[in-house]
Amino acid sequence: MGEAVTRQYPKCFKPVTLAAMGVEPERRASFVRRVAALLIDWGACLVIATVLFSSAVPWTPDYSFGSPDLSLIVLGLFVLETSVLVWLIQGSFGQRLVGISVVSISGRMTYWRSLVRSLLVSLVIPPLVMDEDGRGLQDRATGTQVVRVP
Repeated sequence: MGEAVTRQYPKCFKPVTLAAMGVEPERRASFVRRVAALLIDWGACLVIATVLFSSAVPWTPDYSFGSPDLSLIVLGLFVLETSVLVWLIQGSFGQRLVGISVVSISGRMTYWRSLVRSLLVSLVIPPLVMDEDGRGLQDRATGTQVVRVP
């Protein structure tokens, strides 16, 4: 009855500090850079979807700007773009433009980890919940950290 209960938490929820990862705290990407990268990525996907699925292209149905169908297409392009580019070059189009990169804490970045991270970012809430090291829930779940590129 007096014994302490120890709980085993998943690896992604164990506290990991920047020092343990080999990342200096000053290299941590700021919230402003992250938001700027997100807006650049979203804008690029919006432009691509509007160009590809506008009424000017004869073989596509007319998805007018602001329609729910176009919004889902933009979201799909966003998830595809960020997951593939984070997997291949450790950062999406917008992240590379603002000088930040996604690094893996343990092991190499696989496509599945990148895809899960992108899906969590598209849910909006996980990036807003950060720990003391500036890692959002999507970073904690996938074992990644967003850092500034020197």
